[in-house]
Amino acid sequence: MKRYLAILLTLLLAFVFVLPVFAVESAEDEEETMILFAESEEGEEDEDGEVYLFSDEEKEDDAAAYDGEEAPVLTIGALQHVIDLTSSGCLSDYEIQSLEAKAARLSEDFQMDIVLLVTDDPGSKTPQDYADDYFDYMGYGKGSGKDGMLFLRCIVSREWYCSTCGRGIDVFNDNTIDYIVDKMTNDLRNDRVGDAFAILLTEAEECLRAEAEGTPIPGADYGNGGYGGSKKNIAFRASGIVLALIAGIVIALIPMSKLKNEIFNVSFKSGAADYTKPNSLVLRDSRDVFLYTNTTRVRIQTDTSSGSRGGGGGGTHVSSSGMTHGGHGGKI
Repeated sequence: MKRYLAILLTLLLAFVFVLPVFAVESAEDEEETMILFAESEEGEEDEDGEVYLFSDEEKEDDAAAYDGEEAPVLTIGALQHVIDLTSSGCLSDYEIQSLEAKAARLSEDFQMDIVLLVTDDPGSKTPQDYADDYFDYMGYGKGSGKDGMLFLRCIVSREWYCSTCGRGIDVFNDNTIDYIVDKMTNDLRNDRVGDAFAILLTEAEECLRAEAEGTPIPGADYGNGGYGGSKKNIAFRASGIVLALIAGIVIALIPMSKLKNEIFNVSFKSGAADYTKPNSLVLRDSRDVFLYTNTTRVRIQTDTSSGSRGGGGGGTHVSSSGMTHGGHGGKI
């Protein structure tokens, strides 16, 4: 009995002394994560309310050096292409490493930054503003046109947004974005963000390769005006309706044909003379009586909708940094 108590006490002491070590290492790793400072997050603001972006290592020096001037983009090391800002760590270390390797390769091979970002909630910003600002202020975008694409997934609000810039606006147009997101929907709905991001990178590579080779970009003519209204879905639903009608007719014909065969003593008659008695009906008086009128008024509704796509609209817009962005989003 004493031996078991000694073993239990040893394990308890080991747990007490080892746990703080892992907690310190985890805290150090979190400090090195690139963070987009916003009003809802911790950050440094000057007297004019300007928000600075900088690393913890360079915080005091950089804040003093650029006081009163426009702060540049400050990051730690090379830009990451896969960023997990969720409190629970939505992506595993293995997923981040494998996705980062492919995203970095695509960004370098095709000279267009492909960024995958997952966060709990965009806070006071809209998903569009959050995605645009993260792309701009964190220094993404290849070349003078800042070519790139950033896909944002918000776990709590269930929203997503794809922000495009430079060449990315043409390569990943609204239809192509819908085409890719339709393939990601099942994984996004079940919070399998790593699997969804893997699908996005695969499809993005096909789109970038098609652009480089001058061939049609996959999904460029996809859909008929919005996410969830794709031609593929419409064709699928229409074929399902047709098959259901055919099956219903076939199933109904079987018992009906059986009932028809049982009714053998009925023959076709072109008139009703055999069932009437001549001169048996005599109308002694007939007149028309007006009873009442009924008027129904219906207001004619005018269509004031702008025809925007669910969650973000089409075309381009200007972000808070002055950059032109494309893309749109939605909620899954």
